[in-house]
Amino acid sequence: AAYLDKAQPVYQVMQGKLEAIEELYQFSDDNDDTDDPDVSVATDLKPIAFFSSLLADIIANPGIEGLQNMGLKANPHVIIYGLGPFPVVRMEIGDETRLRTVLENAFKRAGKLPEEKELNGRKYWQAGAEGMELIASIDANEVALSIIPSSLLADALPNILAQSQPDNRLDVISSLAKLNQNSDYSNYGSGWVETGKLLDLFLNNDSSAATSLRQMIDFDAQTVNQICKDEYASITAKFPRMHGGNKTLSVDSSSASFTFELQQELATDLQNLVVPKALSTIDSGGLINMGFALNLAKAREWLLATTTKYMENPYQCEQLEGINSSMAQAYENLNRPLPPFIGNFFGIKVKVDDLELTQASQMGSMPNKIKAMFALLTSNPEMLVGMGQMFLPQLAGMDLTPNAKPVALKLDGLPTPDEPTWVASSKKAIGIAAGEGMDTQLNAFLAEGSSDAGEFFTLGVDSEFQKKMEQYSYSMIGDSGGAGLSQPMPSFFKRLFVSAQFTEKGVVFNQATQLK
Repeated sequence: AAYLDKAQPVYQVMQGKLEAIEELYQFSDDNDDTDDPDVSVATDLKPIAFFSSLLADIIANPGIEGLQNMGLKANPHVIIYGLGPFPVVRMEIGDETRLRTVLENAFKRAGKLPEEKELNGRKYWQAGAEGMELIASIDANEVALSIIPSSLLADALPNILAQSQPDNRLDVISSLAKLNQNSDYSNYGSGWVETGKLLDLFLNNDSSAATSLRQMIDFDAQTVNQICKDEYASITAKFPRMHGGNKTLSVDSSSASFTFELQQELATDLQNLVVPKALSTIDSGGLINMGFALNLAKAREWLLATTTKYMENPYQCEQLEGINSSMAQAYENLNRPLPPFIGNFFGIKVKVDDLELTQASQMGSMPNKIKAMFALLTSNPEMLVGMGQMFLPQLAGMDLTPNAKPVALKLDGLPTPDEPTWVASSKKAIGIAAGEGMDTQLNAFLAEGSSDAGEFFTLGVDSEFQKKMEQYSYSMIGDSGGAGLSQPMPSFFKRLFVSAQFTEKGVVFNQATQLK
């Protein structure tokens, strides 16, 4: 109930965007040259209008009671799977009669209500446009929806109507349970995509679904030689699977995770680039905060070794020549000595506690008010201080020893900022703070973080920051005559914190959300 209430503004904006697309689509159809026999005009179904109608019903029937009025359930089991690349959605329902009315109205608003057909006792609707078919079917327990090519209909329809099962089918319940257990996902939603099987759909699979896909994109797998197939397969082997799922779910918060699985050797190499304790896994607050850290010297060595390997054994496939060229250019750029500063630099951190922006002018704009901190992460802050003193001798009179009290930054001959500014250093960073009272936070900001599980990126965003940026954007749009642009998608989050880490499995993105 809490989520449905929070999502209402989002549904309304989504419907507005769908209606705009539908209007554009309708305009395009009205202006098609129907006298040209080579032009196909969709006359049976307007897909955007169909889904826009469903959203309109959801908006008109808010909350759990509204779902029940539509014949849906608040706690249904739902599964989305592929007949090849083409989706099928199955969902438990609450009331067959009510949902039937909703779908009939959606069809009517999308063009016309098709005659209901029947296959082995189960009824279904079929509506097509431009070589694609929308299939919808309701029985006492579920609704099934799918969008498939017309050429696939005969083979796919029995599966969509739960009268047959695909070959080599997965034990879905067991597979999802294993995924959830291994990745600490909850049962509130999870899933995966296998890159090797996606590639197989294009190159090797002779199923009707794969054949239909290739026909749709006018792709002839016979033109791809075995060398190219093997090299494509070697690329997907480095990124075998993507998966994600919800971890926690409550009325006021949620957390989720998404993983790009990597080949073991690649995953280990990337783990070795992480700088321990550089970042914090705890959201430090503020309107926005961001951190990025990697051992750039090691990263250069690893990239140089990787590109060298490719240079010694480049791809033979003509379609991969672009990768060979990119690797050659990267090798040339990497095979140069790094300046000492770059070799010691390993990241940045930014935190903004307050920000007020005015409308931009032709000369640009400066904040009216700012409270922020910025840090360069380095293994040798003393070197950075020494380099700074070469360009700004006034720095020599400031106490910038690690962990010393922040020093007011006032440099002769340079413009004086509107906000008071301080500078300080730690054993692993040098940073600047701007804004009243920010000097009291600077040393803590420069201290080591808590990350020890491979984190290399963190981002915390408050909804207030989004609001300020939207207001600033509209001031610019209004000044340029763009006031007619559509409103941005509203969000129902209070705060969002995201981190990325290299693990033995691959690249893992974690998300924690506080809801309004």
